[in-house]
Amino acid sequence: MKTCALTVLLLCILSTRALGQDLFTCVDGGVWSNAQCWYVEGTANPPQHRPPNPGETTYVTALQGEITLDTDASPGLLVIDGATGAGDFLQPGNTLQAAKEIIGPVLTFNQTGGTNSVGQFIMTATYNLQDGQLEANGETIQTVPLGPSGYSAGQFTQSGVTSEDTVNGVLIVGAGGPSYVLGIGASYDLQGGLLSVGYEGVGENSLGTLSQEGGENDAQGLTLGALYGGSGIYDLNGGSLSVKGEEVVGQGGMGEFQQKGGRHTVGSSLILGAQNGGSGTYTLEGTGTLYVGYDEGIGFLGLGSFTQNGETRHTAAIIHIGRKGEYHLMDGALLGNIVNANWFAFSGGHVSGDVINNVGAQFFVLGGGVRLMFGNFTNNGTLNCAIGTSLHVFGEFINNGKNDCVIIH
Repeated sequence: MKTCALTVLLLCILSTRALGQDLFTCVDGGVWSNAQCWYVEGTANPPQHRPPNPGETTYVTALQGEITLDTDASPGLLVIDGATGAGDFLQPGNTLQAAKEIIGPVLTFNQTGGTNSVGQFIMTATYNLQDGQLEANGETIQTVPLGPSGYSAGQFTQSGVTSEDTVNGVLIVGAGGPSYVLGIGASYDLQGGLLSVGYEGVGENSLGTLSQEGGENDAQGLTLGALYGGSGIYDLNGGSLSVKGEEVVGQGGMGEFQQKGGRHTVGSSLILGAQNGGSGTYTLEGTGTLYVGYDEGIGFLGLGSFTQNGETRHTAAIIHIGRKGEYHLMDGALLGNIVNANWFAFSGGHVSGDVINNVGAQFFVLGGGVRLMFGNFTNNGTLNCAIGTSLHVFGEFINNGKNDCVIIH
Protein backbone atom coordinates (compact mmCIF):
# COMPACT_ATOMS: atom_id res chain seq x y z
CA MET A 1 0.00 0.00 0.00
CA LYS A 2 1.26 3.46 -0.87
CA THR A 3 0.96 6.03 1.94
CA CYS A 4 0.48 9.70 1.08
CA ALA A 5 1.23 12.83 3.10
CA LEU A 6 -1.47 14.32 5.32
CA THR A 7 -3.20 17.40 4.03
CA VAL A 8 -3.34 20.69 5.89
CA LEU A 9 -7.00 19.99 6.51
CA LEU A 10 -6.17 16.71 8.21
CA LEU A 11 -3.52 18.35 10.40
CA CYS A 12 -6.10 20.86 11.58
CA ILE A 13 -8.54 18.06 12.35
CA LEU A 14 -5.97 16.01 14.23
CA SER A 15 -5.01 18.96 16.42
CA THR A 16 -8.56 19.22 17.74
CA ARG A 17 -9.21 15.63 18.73
CA ALA A 18 -7.87 13.29 21.39
CA LEU A 19 -5.02 11.04 20.32
CA GLY A 20 -5.32 7.30 20.59
CA GLN A 21 -9.05 7.30 19.74
CA ASP A 22 -9.41 8.44 16.15
CA LEU A 23 -8.44 6.55 13.04
CA PHE A 24 -7.76 7.66 9.50
CA THR A 25 -6.56 6.22 6.26
CA CYS A 26 -4.58 7.91 3.50
CA VAL A 27 -3.87 5.30 0.85
CA ASP A 28 -4.27 4.80 -2.87
CA GLY A 29 -6.51 1.77 -2.54
CA GLY A 30 -7.70 -1.03 -0.30
CA VAL A 31 -10.60 -2.58 1.52
CA TRP A 32 -12.10 -1.67 4.87
CA SER A 33 -11.19 -4.99 6.52
CA ASN A 34 -7.48 -4.66 5.64
CA ALA A 35 -5.69 -3.66 8.84
CA GLN A 36 -2.80 -2.12 6.90
CA CYS A 37 -5.11 0.56 5.51
CA TRP A 38 -5.61 1.93 9.01
CA TYR A 39 -3.38 3.74 11.49
CA VAL A 40 -4.32 4.45 15.09
CA GLU A 41 -3.41 8.10 15.60
CA GLY A 42 -0.95 8.66 18.42
CA THR A 43 0.79 5.30 18.21
CA ALA A 44 4.40 5.28 17.05
CA ASN A 45 6.50 2.67 18.84
CA PRO A 46 5.26 0.55 17.24
CA PRO A 47 2.48 2.08 15.10
CA GLN A 48 -0.80 0.22 15.39
CA HIS A 49 -2.75 -0.84 12.31
CA ARG A 50 -6.31 -2.12 12.68
CA PRO A 51 -9.79 -1.43 11.33
CA PRO A 52 -11.97 0.89 13.45
CA ASN A 53 -13.88 -0.57 16.34
CA PRO A 54 -17.62 0.10 16.65
CA GLY A 55 -18.31 3.65 17.80
CA GLU A 56 -14.83 5.03 17.08
CA THR A 57 -14.35 8.26 15.14
CA THR A 58 -13.07 7.31 11.71
CA TYR A 59 -11.36 9.44 9.07
CA VAL A 60 -10.90 8.28 5.47
CA THR A 61 -9.01 11.36 4.44
CA ALA A 62 -7.07 12.70 1.44
CA LEU A 63 -8.39 9.75 -0.55
CA GLN A 64 -6.93 9.44 -4.03
CA GLY A 65 -7.64 5.82 -4.95
CA GLU A 66 -10.45 3.46 -3.93
CA ILE A 67 -11.63 2.16 -0.59
CA THR A 68 -14.21 -0.65 -0.66
CA LEU A 69 -16.53 -1.50 2.21
CA ASP A 70 -16.19 -5.29 2.25
CA THR A 71 -17.60 -5.92 5.73
CA ASP A 72 -20.16 -4.49 8.14
CA ALA A 73 -18.89 -1.38 9.91
CA SER A 74 -20.31 0.89 12.61
CA PRO A 75 -18.13 3.93 13.33
CA GLY A 76 -19.32 6.82 15.49
CA LEU A 77 -18.37 9.80 13.36
CA LEU A 78 -17.29 8.96 9.80
CA VAL A 79 -15.51 11.59 7.70
CA ILE A 80 -14.56 10.80 4.09
CA ASP A 81 -12.82 13.39 1.94
CA GLY A 82 -10.72 13.35 -1.20
CA ALA A 83 -7.41 14.96 -2.05
CA THR A 84 -7.77 15.70 -5.76
CA GLY A 85 -11.33 14.69 -6.61
CA ALA A 86 -10.24 11.30 -7.90
CA GLY A 87 -11.01 9.34 -4.74
CA ASP A 88 -13.80 6.73 -4.67
CA PHE A 89 -15.50 5.10 -1.71
CA LEU A 90 -17.36 1.96 -2.79
CA GLN A 91 -20.20 0.19 -1.00
CA PRO A 92 -21.28 -2.86 -3.03
CA GLY A 93 -23.09 -4.44 -0.07
CA ASN A 94 -22.93 -4.96 3.69
CA THR A 95 -24.10 -2.46 6.31
CA LEU A 96 -22.48 0.85 7.16
CA GLN A 97 -23.93 2.37 10.31
CA ALA A 98 -22.74 5.65 11.84
CA ALA A 99 -24.02 8.32 14.19
CA LYS A 100 -22.87 10.99 11.74
CA GLU A 101 -21.34 10.98 8.26
CA ILE A 102 -19.57 13.89 6.58
CA ILE A 103 -18.95 13.03 2.92
CA GLY A 104 -16.67 15.37 0.97
CA PRO A 105 -15.38 17.49 -0.39
CA VAL A 106 -14.02 16.26 -3.75
CA LEU A 107 -14.65 12.54 -3.94
CA THR A 108 -17.30 10.07 -5.13
CA PHE A 109 -19.30 7.66 -2.95
CA ASN A 110 -20.76 4.83 -5.05
CA GLN A 111 -23.38 2.65 -3.36
CA THR A 112 -24.49 -0.33 -5.42
CA GLY A 113 -25.99 -2.39 -2.63
CA GLY A 114 -26.28 -2.86 1.10
CA THR A 115 -27.50 -0.32 3.65
CA ASN A 116 -25.96 2.96 4.74
CA SER A 117 -27.68 3.87 8.00
CA VAL A 118 -26.74 7.19 9.60
CA GLY A 119 -28.05 9.66 12.13
CA GLN A 120 -26.94 12.90 10.47
CA PHE A 121 -25.76 12.81 6.84
CA ILE A 122 -23.87 15.82 5.42
CA MET A 123 -22.53 15.76 1.87
CA THR A 124 -20.48 18.14 -0.25
CA ALA A 125 -19.21 15.54 -2.74
CA THR A 126 -20.78 13.18 -5.29
CA TYR A 127 -23.02 10.34 -4.07
CA ASN A 128 -24.41 7.74 -6.48
CA LEU A 129 -27.15 5.54 -5.04
CA GLN A 130 -27.49 2.89 -7.74
CA ASP A 131 -29.01 0.22 -5.52
CA GLY A 132 -29.47 -0.52 -1.84
CA GLN A 133 -30.75 1.74 0.94
CA LEU A 134 -29.64 5.01 2.48
CA GLU A 135 -31.35 5.70 5.78
CA ALA A 136 -30.86 8.95 7.73
CA ASN A 137 -32.54 10.96 10.45
CA GLY A 138 -31.40 14.14 8.70
CA GLU A 139 -29.78 14.67 5.32
CA THR A 140 -28.04 17.82 4.04
CA ILE A 141 -26.60 18.24 0.54
CA GLN A 142 -24.72 21.50 0.60
CA THR A 143 -22.09 23.78 -0.90
CA VAL A 144 -18.88 24.68 0.94
CA PRO A 145 -16.08 27.10 0.03
CA LEU A 146 -12.67 25.67 -0.83
CA GLY A 147 -10.61 28.71 0.02
CA PRO A 148 -10.09 31.25 -2.74
CA SER A 149 -10.23 28.56 -5.45
CA GLY A 150 -13.97 28.03 -5.46
CA TYR A 151 -16.68 25.80 -4.03
CA SER A 152 -17.49 22.13 -3.64
CA ALA A 153 -21.18 21.37 -4.18
CA GLY A 154 -22.93 18.16 -3.24
CA GLN A 155 -24.35 16.15 -6.15
CA PHE A 156 -26.67 13.25 -5.28
CA THR A 157 -27.96 10.83 -7.95
CA GLN A 158 -30.49 8.08 -7.22
CA SER A 159 -30.94 5.77 -10.18
CA GLY A 160 -31.74 2.18 -9.23
CA VAL A 161 -35.32 0.97 -9.61
CA THR A 162 -35.19 -0.70 -6.18
CA SER A 163 -33.03 1.95 -4.50
CA GLU A 164 -34.41 3.75 -1.44
CA ASP A 165 -33.41 6.96 0.30
CA THR A 166 -35.34 7.35 3.53
CA VAL A 167 -35.01 10.54 5.58
CA ASN A 168 -37.00 10.37 8.80
CA GLY A 169 -36.54 14.07 9.52
CA VAL A 170 -35.38 16.86 7.20
CA LEU A 171 -33.77 16.69 3.76
CA ILE A 172 -32.08 19.93 2.67
CA VAL A 173 -30.76 20.33 -0.88
CA GLY A 174 -28.89 23.63 -1.05
CA ALA A 175 -27.38 24.96 2.18
CA GLY A 176 -24.12 26.58 3.14
CA GLY A 177 -24.56 30.19 2.03
CA PRO A 178 -25.69 32.18 -1.00
CA SER A 179 -23.39 30.63 -3.62
CA TYR A 180 -26.18 31.00 -6.18
CA VAL A 181 -24.59 34.32 -7.11
CA LEU A 182 -21.88 32.26 -8.81
CA GLY A 183 -24.36 29.75 -10.23
CA ILE A 184 -22.96 26.98 -8.02
CA GLY A 185 -25.37 24.84 -6.07
CA ALA A 186 -26.15 21.44 -4.65
CA SER A 187 -28.42 19.07 -6.55
CA TYR A 188 -30.44 15.89 -6.18
CA ASP A 189 -31.22 13.89 -9.33
CA LEU A 190 -34.00 11.33 -8.81
CA GLN A 191 -34.07 8.93 -11.76
CA GLY A 192 -35.63 5.89 -10.12
CA GLY A 193 -36.46 4.24 -6.83
CA LEU A 194 -38.11 5.77 -3.77
CA LEU A 195 -37.25 8.97 -1.92
CA SER A 196 -39.21 9.15 1.33
CA VAL A 197 -38.84 12.31 3.43
CA GLY A 198 -40.35 13.93 6.49
CA TYR A 199 -39.75 17.54 5.38
CA GLU A 200 -38.03 18.50 2.14
CA GLY A 201 -36.31 21.85 1.58
CA VAL A 202 -34.67 22.82 -1.71
CA GLY A 203 -32.58 26.00 -1.78
CA GLU A 204 -32.61 26.68 1.96
CA ASN A 205 -30.10 29.57 2.00
CA SER A 206 -28.13 28.68 -1.13
CA LEU A 207 -28.80 27.39 -4.63
CA GLY A 208 -30.42 23.95 -4.68
CA THR A 209 -31.98 21.90 -7.47
CA LEU A 210 -34.05 18.73 -7.34
CA SER A 211 -34.54 17.09 -10.75
CA GLN A 212 -36.91 14.16 -11.10
CA GLU A 213 -37.04 11.99 -14.21
CA GLY A 214 -38.71 8.97 -12.61
CA GLY A 215 -39.24 7.16 -9.36
CA GLU A 216 -41.32 8.33 -6.42
CA ASN A 217 -40.77 11.28 -4.09
CA ASP A 218 -42.97 11.13 -0.99
CA ALA A 219 -42.71 14.04 1.48
CA GLN A 220 -44.77 15.39 4.35
CA GLY A 221 -43.93 18.97 3.35
CA LEU A 222 -41.91 20.77 0.67
CA THR A 223 -40.40 24.28 0.48
CA LEU A 224 -38.44 25.81 -2.39
CA GLY A 225 -36.39 28.89 -1.43
CA ALA A 226 -37.04 28.97 2.31
CA LEU A 227 -34.79 31.84 3.41
CA TYR A 228 -33.52 35.10 2.00
CA GLY A 229 -30.50 34.22 -0.15
CA GLY A 230 -31.96 30.82 -0.95
CA SER A 231 -32.94 29.76 -4.45
CA GLY A 232 -34.75 26.45 -4.90
CA ILE A 233 -35.62 24.77 -8.21
CA TYR A 234 -37.74 21.63 -8.68
CA ASP A 235 -37.68 20.16 -12.19
CA LEU A 236 -40.32 17.41 -12.57
CA ASN A 237 -40.21 15.54 -15.88
CA GLY A 238 -41.44 12.08 -14.90
CA GLY A 239 -42.39 9.87 -11.98
CA SER A 240 -44.53 11.04 -9.09
CA LEU A 241 -44.19 13.68 -6.38
CA SER A 242 -46.56 13.40 -3.44
CA VAL A 243 -46.57 16.09 -0.75
CA LYS A 244 -48.99 15.12 1.97
CA GLY A 245 -49.07 18.50 3.71
CA GLU A 246 -48.28 22.04 2.57
CA GLU A 247 -46.02 23.03 -0.33
CA VAL A 248 -44.42 26.48 -0.58
CA VAL A 249 -42.68 27.74 -3.70
CA GLY A 250 -40.73 30.87 -2.73
CA GLN A 251 -41.07 31.43 1.00
CA GLY A 252 -38.47 34.04 2.00
CA GLY A 253 -36.26 33.35 -1.03
CA MET A 254 -36.79 32.42 -4.67
CA GLY A 255 -38.64 29.27 -5.65
CA GLU A 256 -39.21 27.85 -9.11
CA PHE A 257 -41.23 24.74 -9.98
CA GLN A 258 -40.93 23.47 -13.56
CA GLN A 259 -43.19 20.56 -14.49
CA LYS A 260 -43.12 19.03 -17.95
CA GLY A 261 -44.44 15.59 -17.04
CA GLY A 262 -45.16 13.28 -14.17
CA ARG A 263 -47.78 13.46 -11.43
CA HIS A 264 -47.68 16.07 -8.68
CA THR A 265 -50.06 15.80 -5.73
CA VAL A 266 -50.34 18.25 -2.82
CA GLY A 267 -52.54 17.08 0.03
CA SER A 268 -53.05 20.49 1.66
CA SER A 269 -52.17 23.94 0.25
CA LEU A 270 -49.88 25.15 -2.53
CA ILE A 271 -48.47 28.66 -1.96
CA LEU A 272 -46.45 30.73 -4.44
CA GLY A 273 -44.66 33.72 -2.87
CA ALA A 274 -45.40 33.24 0.82
CA GLN A 275 -43.50 36.12 2.50
CA ASN A 276 -42.41 39.65 1.73
CA GLY A 277 -39.27 39.36 -0.36
CA GLY A 278 -40.21 35.87 -1.48
CA SER A 279 -40.92 34.97 -5.11
CA GLY A 280 -42.52 31.79 -6.45
CA THR A 281 -43.16 30.68 -10.03
CA TYR A 282 -44.80 27.51 -11.33
CA THR A 283 -44.72 26.36 -14.96
CA LEU A 284 -46.98 23.43 -15.88
CA GLU A 285 -46.54 22.20 -19.44
CA GLY A 286 -46.05 19.09 -21.56
CA THR A 287 -48.12 16.25 -20.13
CA GLY A 288 -47.86 17.09 -16.44
CA THR A 289 -50.73 16.77 -13.96
CA LEU A 290 -51.11 18.76 -10.75
CA TYR A 291 -53.67 18.02 -8.05
CA VAL A 292 -54.04 20.23 -4.96
CA GLY A 293 -56.34 18.88 -2.29
CA TYR A 294 -57.22 22.19 -0.65
CA ASP A 295 -56.42 25.71 -1.86
CA GLU A 296 -53.75 27.58 -3.82
CA GLY A 297 -52.42 31.00 -2.92
CA ILE A 298 -50.61 32.79 -5.74
CA GLY A 299 -48.85 36.06 -4.85
CA PHE A 300 -50.11 37.48 -1.56
CA LEU A 301 -47.19 38.78 0.55
CA GLY A 302 -44.60 37.71 -2.01
CA LEU A 303 -44.66 37.58 -5.81
CA GLY A 304 -46.42 34.62 -7.40
CA SER A 305 -46.86 33.54 -11.02
CA PHE A 306 -48.45 30.41 -12.53
CA THR A 307 -48.23 29.48 -16.24
CA GLN A 308 -50.16 26.52 -17.70
CA ASN A 309 -49.69 25.18 -21.22
CA GLY A 310 -49.67 21.90 -23.16
CA GLU A 311 -51.75 18.78 -22.56
CA THR A 312 -51.91 19.42 -18.83
CA ARG A 313 -54.47 19.05 -16.07
CA HIS A 314 -54.51 21.30 -13.01
CA THR A 315 -57.04 20.59 -10.25
CA ALA A 316 -57.56 22.52 -7.01
CA ALA A 317 -60.51 23.23 -4.73
CA ILE A 318 -59.95 27.02 -4.74
CA ILE A 319 -57.34 29.10 -6.54
CA HIS A 320 -56.70 32.48 -4.92
CA ILE A 321 -54.76 34.97 -7.04
CA GLY A 322 -53.51 37.66 -4.68
CA ARG A 323 -52.56 41.30 -5.22
CA LYS A 324 -49.05 40.22 -6.22
CA GLY A 325 -50.12 37.20 -8.26
CA GLU A 326 -50.87 36.34 -11.86
CA TYR A 327 -52.10 33.31 -13.79
CA HIS A 328 -51.49 32.54 -17.48
CA LEU A 329 -53.77 29.82 -18.90
CA MET A 330 -52.50 29.11 -22.40
CA ASP A 331 -53.71 25.53 -22.82
CA GLY A 332 -54.83 22.51 -20.84
CA ALA A 333 -57.60 21.97 -18.32
CA LEU A 334 -57.96 24.11 -15.20
CA LEU A 335 -60.44 22.62 -12.74
CA GLY A 336 -61.34 24.62 -9.63
CA ASN A 337 -63.02 27.75 -8.39
CA ILE A 338 -61.00 30.93 -9.05
CA VAL A 339 -60.90 34.13 -6.98
CA ASN A 340 -58.87 36.73 -8.83
CA ALA A 341 -57.60 39.82 -7.02
CA ASN A 342 -55.01 40.90 -9.57
CA TRP A 343 -54.41 39.44 -13.03
CA PHE A 344 -55.64 36.43 -15.03
CA ALA A 345 -54.90 35.82 -18.75
CA PHE A 346 -57.07 33.22 -20.51
CA SER A 347 -55.70 32.47 -24.00
CA GLY A 348 -56.31 28.73 -24.40
CA GLY A 349 -57.55 25.53 -22.80
CA HIS A 350 -60.68 25.64 -20.65
CA VAL A 351 -61.83 26.42 -17.12
CA SER A 352 -64.18 24.19 -15.13
CA GLY A 353 -65.32 26.04 -12.02
CA ASP A 354 -66.77 29.32 -10.81
CA VAL A 355 -64.83 32.56 -11.29
CA ILE A 356 -65.02 35.72 -9.15
CA ASN A 357 -63.11 38.67 -10.57
CA ASN A 358 -62.68 41.06 -7.63
CA VAL A 359 -62.78 44.85 -7.56
CA GLY A 360 -59.54 46.21 -9.02
CA ALA A 361 -58.68 42.89 -10.69
CA GLN A 362 -58.24 42.31 -14.42
CA PHE A 363 -59.39 39.24 -16.34
CA PHE A 364 -58.15 39.07 -19.95
CA VAL A 365 -59.61 36.78 -22.64
CA LEU A 366 -57.08 36.43 -25.45
CA GLY A 367 -55.99 34.42 -28.46
CA GLY A 368 -58.90 34.71 -30.88
CA GLY A 369 -61.91 32.40 -31.12
CA VAL A 370 -64.07 31.25 -28.23
CA ARG A 371 -62.75 30.55 -24.74
CA LEU A 372 -64.78 28.01 -22.75
CA MET A 373 -65.71 28.41 -19.09
CA PHE A 374 -67.83 25.69 -17.47
CA GLY A 375 -69.21 27.48 -14.43
CA ASN A 376 -70.50 30.81 -13.16
CA PHE A 377 -68.67 34.10 -13.74
CA THR A 378 -69.05 37.12 -11.47
CA ASN A 379 -67.19 40.22 -12.63
CA ASN A 380 -66.61 42.98 -10.06
CA GLY A 381 -63.45 44.30 -11.73
CA THR A 382 -62.42 44.55 -15.38
CA LEU A 383 -63.21 41.89 -17.98
CA ASN A 384 -61.47 42.48 -21.28
CA CYS A 385 -61.60 40.47 -24.50
CA ALA A 386 -59.13 40.82 -27.35
CA ILE A 387 -60.45 41.59 -30.83
CA GLY A 388 -61.97 38.47 -32.35
CA THR A 389 -62.18 36.68 -28.99
CA SER A 390 -65.34 35.86 -27.02
CA LEU A 391 -66.11 34.09 -23.76
CA HIS A 392 -68.59 31.22 -23.57
CA VAL A 393 -69.94 30.97 -20.00
CA PHE A 394 -71.95 27.79 -19.46
CA GLY A 395 -73.25 28.98 -16.09
CA GLU A 396 -74.57 32.34 -14.85
CA PHE A 397 -72.82 35.57 -15.84
CA ILE A 398 -73.11 38.55 -13.43
CA ASN A 399 -71.44 41.83 -14.29
CA ASN A 400 -70.90 44.46 -11.59
CA GLY A 401 -67.79 45.99 -13.13
CA LYS A 402 -66.37 46.89 -16.52
CA ASN A 403 -66.96 44.45 -19.38
CA ASP A 404 -66.14 44.77 -23.07
CA CYS A 405 -66.46 41.05 -23.89
CA VAL A 406 -68.97 39.26 -26.05
CA ILE A 407 -70.51 36.75 -23.64
CA ILE A 408 -72.01 33.58 -25.08
CA HIS A 409 -74.45 31.63 -22.93
